[in-house]
Amino acid sequence: MTGFGRGVFKSTDGGEHWAMKNTGIEGTQPFAWRLARDSKGTLYVVVARRSKQEGGALYRSTDAAEHWTRVALPEALNGPNGIAIDPADPGRVYLAAWGRNDREENQAGGIWLSTDGGAKWRNVLAKDQHIYDVSIDPRDPRILYASGFEANVWRSADRGVT
Repeated sequence: MTGFGRGVFKSTDGGEHWAMKNTGIEGTQPFAWRLARDSKGTLYVVVARRSKQEGGALYRSTDAAEHWTRVALPEALNGPNGIAIDPADPGRVYLAAWGRNDREENQAGGIWLSTDGGAKWRNVLAKDQHIYDVSIDPRDPRILYASGFEANVWRSADRGVT
């Protein structure tokens, strides 16, 4: 479970007791925003951006949230918001992002795709710079849905290619 402004919490007794599990996550009060698990058990947590100067981040845990390792994001991206992982291909990770306004226009927002578990990223939806979340249709993992700030809803029927 994520605790916005506190980090990640874990229960091993059905939710009766909770322990904070932030080892490896930077900052004293991380805005842990979204948590996702791939089909092999790897956990990902999206830490939301606090400001232009203090950007968001993505972390991965391969030991059930005991330790977290930061996943490198594209250079200009500092506003991750949502995450979805292909259930049939755990290396295929979709990241929803809010663009950063450094000049006259926003940059690095949209939907980012990694086909290698976060080692490399490419922007597959840059025309909307304010994406809140992305999800995968549970009946057909080729279909994605994304929600944007400007009352936009996006759909892809080809795993994010278009």
